[in-house]
Amino acid sequence: MGIVCTVFPKLMALSALWVSTFGDCFNAIVGQTVGGPKIPWNGRKTFAGSLTMFLVSFLALWGSYKVLSLDPSWGIITGMAFTAMLLESLPLQSAYDEFTVPFSTAFLLWLVYGGSLLSPFW
Repeated sequence: MGIVCTVFPKLMALSALWVSTFGDCFNAIVGQTVGGPKIPWNGRKTFAGSLTMFLVSFLALWGSYKVLSLDPSWGIITGMAFTAMLLESLPLQSAYDEFTVPFSTAFLLWLVYGGSLLSPFW
């Protein structure tokens, strides 16, 4: 997260932080507590956990727009939440999804909106 917060503009960094922190946390809690059917490509993950990842990521992204007084783009938020959910569900070692989810969130939002990288000012 230090790299993401250093490299990307404010919206991208905050979104990546909240999606990674809240989405992954609630995903694990619900997935382990509720259980249920497993995702075919990753037997360690459940559909309930993935749905939770999507919903919490959606709320985290919406919240990051609101905190920064920006008008949310519902299509972008939905697409980003879905992408975060898919990346988190991949059969990677746990440490790797802690990198892929926040970095891809920041990077993809940056591709959509642009902005200066490594800027001395947010």
